[in-house]
Amino acid sequence: MKAIDVANIFIELANDDEQGNITNMAVNKLVYFAQGWSLALLNKPLFDDDILAWQYGPVEKQVYYTFKPCGRDLIEEPSENVDTENLNSDEIDLIMDVYNHYREYSSIGLMNLSHDEEGPWAKNYDMNVIGGTVIPKKEIQAYFKKLKPIKRFSDVCIPEESIDNSYLSLV
Repeated sequence: MKAIDVANIFIELANDDEQGNITNMAVNKLVYFAQGWSLALLNKPLFDDDILAWQYGPVEKQVYYTFKPCGRDLIEEPSENVDTENLNSDEIDLIMDVYNHYREYSSIGLMNLSHDEEGPWAKNYDMNVIGGTVIPKKEIQAYFKKLKPIKRFSDVCIPEESIDNSYLSLV
């Protein structure tokens, strides 16, 4: 899987959400958080692409440049059809959990979360490096393992007959 695939899922989720809206900055932060929580909770990367430390926080280069034409405006649609066939149920759950946990934050709020002084962005950002520096996955993993875990849908005990699986059509 590629980071752009994860970004497209977040864009589709946001655009299907009554309160949802997503900018290039927000989708890049969600991609970073998804990678971090995957490394911490699933002990594996969600995607192989590198996250870079840029001035306004962690960024995945292809995601950024794909949606750069949107500027600060909302992203109206994914860059391509969303295909979740290569995702297992843990990965789908994780993406949904990350979206549900962070969806109330503005782009600036997400940026502020990603700028934690103890976090991997702060340890790797160097304003003198053109193009940003790679944030090592091991550092991302170690940082997210220290955080209070996000609420996981899979941890909630709900009788199976009352589960509404209609959300699967969103991804």
